[in-house]
Amino acid sequence: MNGLLLFNTAATFLSAVLLVFLILASFGHRRESELISYFHSGLLFLLLALFIGECGEFLTNDFCEQRLIDKETSLLMTRLLSGIFVSMSNIAFSFYLCGGTDKKGAAGLPVALIAALTLIYIPVEIILNTDAGIYPVFGSMQLIISFFYIIFSLGLENRRLWLGAAVMLPISLHVLEMVIPYLRLTGFGMTLMYQIAYMNYQVQTENELMQRDIELADTKVRLLMQQISPHFIFNSLQVIQGLCDEEPEKVKPAIAHFSEYLRGNLESLTANELIPFKRELEHTGEYIKLEQLSEGREFEVEYRLGAEDFLMPPLILQPIVENAIRYGIGTHSVGGRIVVESEEDAYQVVIRVSDDGQGDDHSTEKQKNRQSVGLKNIRGRLQAQCGGRLIIDKREDGTTVSVIMPKKR
Repeated sequence: MNGLLLFNTAATFLSAVLLVFLILASFGHRRESELISYFHSGLLFLLLALFIGECGEFLTNDFCEQRLIDKETSLLMTRLLSGIFVSMSNIAFSFYLCGGTDKKGAAGLPVALIAALTLIYIPVEIILNTDAGIYPVFGSMQLIISFFYIIFSLGLENRRLWLGAAVMLPISLHVLEMVIPYLRLTGFGMTLMYQIAYMNYQVQTENELMQRDIELADTKVRLLMQQISPHFIFNSLQVIQGLCDEEPEKVKPAIAHFSEYLRGNLESLTANELIPFKRELEHTGEYIKLEQLSEGREFEVEYRLGAEDFLMPPLILQPIVENAIRYGIGTHSVGGRIVVESEEDAYQVVIRVSDDGQGDDHSTEKQKNRQSVGLKNIRGRLQAQCGGRLIIDKREDGTTVSVIMPKKR
């Protein structure tokens, strides 16, 4: 018996250490979501169950010596509370598997069944009051429900059958507890289950990051194709052709602007990192000069640059300025004004592009759709590459688009 007690204590201690490690690791890489909060809750409930189960046996003798409570009642309360908290851990883990509380129908059935078994367990434990406790039976039933849910739902949909192997570990140890009286391996088995689930969570996170990088690359390609459209290239070449006859002295600068614009877009396709704001500003300037060469594109651009020494994702400013030209001041018959501003404080950098046009009020439905797709791409790349935000303020006298990027500390 002393050897079994020592074994139980060692298993409990190892489980507690692993649980603390998992709690610190999962909170250290936590993503704000309801789903991962259930994983954290399951860990905390299991740690609490281990604490009650281990300390309860040590405190029983003290309570009995002081005649505060008889030994039988003390052991019953210890087993009961420990079993309840393990059941709550199972419920939290099932919520984690099922995808949260918003799931309806069959997806939420495992949680309901496990909760029902927990309610049944409480009176049965009190009525039978066996020396070894009956939780291994109920715990196995709860985990078997989770196991079949993984096999028939998660496994088939997400190819995560190896989570089923994780759930089989505590089930096997529950069965072993039923065979060997006074053996306590419930916490150790569930800790291993959480360890494997956390590894699965990490693999999923890595896959999501890889998928996000692929989507980001695809988005950049689509945006590039929007920016280097055959229509714009045709118009630019047509303008240069017209200059050859009317103003030949402007042809060379126009070709230089056109080539710099194309080079800037092509470099943006391969730029996986943030680039200096000055480079983005130069690229935008080449686009503006090309637009100003076009017939009927008379407008002014004013720069108010309070901050220039910072990094930003490529191909962000130029599409915003393009929207201001085409859908803002493009509604004017003549003239128009665009203001490009930048400023910073201790926490963030802000870029603003303002126009004095009428925005969507005079745009066709096709133009509105193209504009919204472009801004959606910009917003997604800002969030993915630097955690930035895009804010659009539409007024009667114009539109202001603000790019807000946090400073890295």
